[in-house]
Amino acid sequence: MAWLGWVMTVLGGQAIAAGVLLGFGLLQGRREGFSRPALLLLALAGIASVLLMSIVNFAIHSDFRWLLIMPPIVWAISVVALAQDISAR
Repeated sequence: MAWLGWVMTVLGGQAIAAGVLLGFGLLQGRREGFSRPALLLLALAGIASVLLMSIVNFAIHSDFRWLLIMPPIVWAISVVALAQDISAR
């Protein structure tokens, strides 16, 4: 039962990420290309979802913790690429 708090933490992060991504979609639907606020929302969604998931898996010593480090790495690379695209405009 001790892990139940961790599971709820991850689920809360996923709920936050879903709301942030909804905001991202609303901003993106009105424009062509990415804006700085949209990039910020995308970064916050990643922190609240994949990064939090990986941190919790390391905290509970999950068997999958090393595999689950990949989504935050891919997310971070994507955010950096989008930030470079925005600054190049």
